[in-house]
Amino acid sequence: MSAYQDKNARPLSLSGHVGFDSLPDQLVNKSTSQGFCFNILCIGETGIGKSTLMDTLFNTNFENFESSHFEPRVKLRAQTYDLQESNVRLKLTIVNTVGFGDQMNKQERQAYS
Repeated sequence: MSAYQDKNARPLSLSGHVGFDSLPDQLVNKSTSQGFCFNILCIGETGIGKSTLMDTLFNTNFENFESSHFEPRVKLRAQTYDLQESNVRLKLTIVNTVGFGDQMNKQERQAYS
């Protein structure tokens, strides 16, 4: 008996190939079964197209709240959605910056030559 064998060790039967070359497949299978979490921070002025970009990226229509260009300060609005495509689940959180850049004075911009 070699130094690395133990009399009390139980035998392990493998159902398939185990090795470094199968590691990417194992990670894909694990991630697919557990699902993914994805967070996106959208920053930009009101009406610039943040919601349209998110709808286009994920090929869906997220609920959009109308907001005014005259918000007194910037507010963060987080919305979480559970999406599924084929057998892959996605927990998506979109954080929108309501009022960002809306109170900037854009009338007196200087042009640089």
